[in-house]
Amino acid sequence: MVCTRIFFILTLPFLAVSLGSTIPKRDNSTVTASPATMKVSESPARPAIPAAPSANSIPTANSIPPALSVSPSSTRSPEQQVLPGKPAAPGKQISTAKSESAAGTVSTTEPPSPSSNSTCKSIRVRKEWRALSHAEKADYIKSVKCLARLPSKLLGPSYRRWDDFQYVHSESRKRIHVRPLFLPWHRLFTFMYERIIQDECNFQGTIPYWDWSLDYQNITRSPIWSSDPEIGFGSNGSFFGPGSDPDDLDAGVVTDGAFAKFPIYHPGRMMLQRNFHLKPPLALPGHYLGSQWFDPNNLRIISSQTDYSSFIMKLEGNYKQPDGTTLPGPHTIIHSFIGGDMPDLSYAANDHVWSVWQTEDPANRTYEYLPTGGFPASLDDELNYMGLWPKTKVRDVMDTLKPPFCYRYE
Repeated sequence: MVCTRIFFILTLPFLAVSLGSTIPKRDNSTVTASPATMKVSESPARPAIPAAPSANSIPTANSIPPALSVSPSSTRSPEQQVLPGKPAAPGKQISTAKSESAAGTVSTTEPPSPSSNSTCKSIRVRKEWRALSHAEKADYIKSVKCLARLPSKLLGPSYRRWDDFQYVHSESRKRIHVRPLFLPWHRLFTFMYERIIQDECNFQGTIPYWDWSLDYQNITRSPIWSSDPEIGFGSNGSFFGPGSDPDDLDAGVVTDGAFAKFPIYHPGRMMLQRNFHLKPPLALPGHYLGSQWFDPNNLRIISSQTDYSSFIMKLEGNYKQPDGTTLPGPHTIIHSFIGGDMPDLSYAANDHVWSVWQTEDPANRTYEYLPTGGFPASLDDELNYMGLWPKTKVRDVMDTLKPPFCYRYE
């Protein structure tokens, strides 16, 4: 989703921004931080993908349960959103019981506990959306749709597994944005999404990311917004009818692509929306839709920061400056531009930028975690996912080349 609620479709590959040649990348064949026996694997063997769920079986606005009739909901950013009544209280952490899905009967296992002494047997590679083959894109989108068919494990019977992620992010927004937790919390969040669609929907790949800098000249023409019903996330919103949410952002329902009229149950009942635009003072002359905040030059500035506090404040944005003003960063400007529901590919993008920044000086940056904007920070801080995943310490998510992560970015 875009701008306001987080839409777990792309990410849920949470998009990552590539800094091109301005930041060195890890060698494609070896990873120095791991044992010599470690190998890089782009596609470890996984079970064969069963028949994909039929598009007709994915819920639409007309199939929203009677108790969940569509009603307007704000399309502001997660940081600004005011939620209506909360759904049923979340249950306990992920059950080990088997569940039925369109992909077959699968067993949901507890996530592995990270250990400082454990090592990865192989490293999986996360790619930019454009680097995926047609089949890989289709596999990812089919897996996201699969989640829209599975029953929720945190909410009531009228909700879907997909809604669990929407719920946790929406309810957590005030404590995970504009503070040190922003990057580590979303790193594990995108990883658990990846793990769950692999385990419960037989997803074969890794979460892709979106390199915003490739689209700075005209972000509305990014291939992300393709109207292809099999591999496209859909174009700009256009339909203002039942289920739309015409507010001060004038967002319209997305009516094309793989997620046309995709229903959203939390925090409000509506359909997937967008409105590509940017309002003053973020929109400046000569910079199309705020491109000065995510173009290659600004990303070089972000990557040149030498400490975590400065880095995260410039990447996320909205932190108060010494003079009392606030400035946007790539993360907040992309939210504002989309003007509706935001895809997770954008959160993978943040993780990509952070991962590359850590790689530039691994000895000092892998575990660097400093206070920002007046908020304290400790590697022993706990990341809470409201039962979607066990509580985890920040220190256990700082290195993507250690279990349970074992991934790098292409």
